[in-house]
Amino acid sequence: MSIASQFPVVAQPQATSALRTLALVPGQQLEAKVLGPGLDGATMVQVGRHTLSLNLPDRLAGVTSLTLAVQNADGQLRLALVPPAQGVAQGAPATSVEISRQPPMAAPLTYGPAAAPVAGAPVAGAATAPGTAVPGTVGTPQQAIAPVGPAPSATAGQTMQKAVPNPYGMPVSGIGNSTVTQGGGPAVSPSQVALAQMVQRALPAQASLGAITGVLSATISQLAVPEPVLKAARQILDNQLVARDGKIEGAALKGAIGRSGIFQEAMIAKGMAGEAALDTKSGLLALRQSLGQWLGNQAAIAQISQLPPPMRHVHPRARQPELLLPLLPTDPEDMGRLLLERTEGALSRLRLHQNASLHDGSRTADSQWSLDLPVVYAGQQAIVHLQIHRDPQSEEARPEDRGWQVRFAVNLASLGEVGAQISLRGLQTGIMLWADREDTAAQFSAGISELKQALEEAGLNLGALVVRNGGPSEMQAPASSGQFLDEIR
Repeated sequence: MSIASQFPVVAQPQATSALRTLALVPGQQLEAKVLGPGLDGATMVQVGRHTLSLNLPDRLAGVTSLTLAVQNADGQLRLALVPPAQGVAQGAPATSVEISRQPPMAAPLTYGPAAAPVAGAPVAGAATAPGTAVPGTVGTPQQAIAPVGPAPSATAGQTMQKAVPNPYGMPVSGIGNSTVTQGGGPAVSPSQVALAQMVQRALPAQASLGAITGVLSATISQLAVPEPVLKAARQILDNQLVARDGKIEGAALKGAIGRSGIFQEAMIAKGMAGEAALDTKSGLLALRQSLGQWLGNQAAIAQISQLPPPMRHVHPRARQPELLLPLLPTDPEDMGRLLLERTEGALSRLRLHQNASLHDGSRTADSQWSLDLPVVYAGQQAIVHLQIHRDPQSEEARPEDRGWQVRFAVNLASLGEVGAQISLRGLQTGIMLWADREDTAAQFSAGISELKQALEEAGLNLGALVVRNGGPSEMQAPASSGQFLDEIR
């Protein structure tokens, strides 16, 4: 049995790990405001949303602003100090730059008419067919720091090593250990700049999609809000999966994946704007727009929770169940502000999923889609964290023999955190079920025979069927789907 790809490939030429993790891009010039002295003789400066600790040359003592250039050589990045027009004498090198864990600076949110896609504008996280570049819009305001052409060379010796700590406790590659030689870097495409800005903005703002679906489900029949707000809210809820009698049919799952929002730009580019307008991302954008037009400009929205961002080849987890506020606002405008806050967080999370679905340049034709699916199970609101992975192309294997792998996790009140890893190559399949709770793992083990029978009736050859007590490891790059599990707990 051959499996045709049902999903467009999320492609981004020249995308790098650095651009997916709060990265800067070569050619940028950063204006830094000097804040004051730091620890161990360092100087604290502010660059956009971040606070840096710099070891500056002695001759720069007393300055109030700095210009830093992002440069590139041999695929690595380094910040270099750009001398002012008057010239700066060479001093001792600034040996370290660290981005602190301080929260980003808040900025007011403004809402105007929704922007229409502009031909030639960069797309952040757009899902496209293989090798296709799609015009579109990023869909999120850009940072105040604008990229420029290749930066001027820094004075010899006045270079700074940059290290980015990992605030999410997850593996981050790329810019964290990078350096750059002096001189201008290569040209940077607008799409790379837009992607870097989108990720930097979305990381601190992201929140679970369940935060908005939970509130909408509990209050949709009672909301005293304008009709456009209700219409957008219903669209978001209509895209939820409903586990009737505890089961979700394959066709329903396929439809929910297509409407998840990560393919919105690709659908528009293919002339499927009508279908794209019904997906979750379009619903969230419409909800944000209608709330903004109703409430007017709002103060900066606080971050709801600290979620690890979705990342390629990191097993999805659902450690915490989706929680509803114990007491929801009764004032309509207060409720509107709560909805706006949670809508912004869900949009940021969705954009990070689009970013995590970009092609990894180090693995040719290695396709992966990362997404969250809202689901209603036994009356409970939950989120299925889902990854779909297809094996890389190889000269030895036929395209139809490329394997598939699906990994997911969900947290349910009755079962705790559970998940699965399913591999499929042709008719051969391997399945690992896992549960964080021992009693749930025992329930899964008791149902193994029934599951085996169902798989055989579907015409599949079972290579291995494993139940494991405990979640998967944090970093687990997907093996080829032809390699089946051969362990039992």
